[in-house]
Amino acid sequence: MRASGEEVVIVSSGAIALGAQQLGVDPVRARLEESQAAAAVGQIQLAHAYQEILGAHGLAAAQVLLTLDDSESRRRYLNAANTLFTFLSVGLSPW
Repeated sequence: MRASGEEVVIVSSGAIALGAQQLGVDPVRARLEESQAAAAVGQIQLAHAYQEILGAHGLAAAQVLLTLDDSESRRRYLNAANTLFTFLSVGLSPW
């Protein structure tokens, strides 16, 4: 896609599910604290996977974590947008 001039931003989820599997926690029945622990563990796995997959194509991965507040607050929205545009302009693949 980049070869045709398109910019690519990957949107994904799954950190809780990945981490829950490793921790042996049921993600559906997990308490908030367990979900947070699972997300922390799973996020590392996602980062590693993106680094390996994109790296095999000569691309660098850049993690961006956004919340609902980042879309509802004008200041935060503009900051997130500027961050994404900067990542793309220096050749990073945001996920």
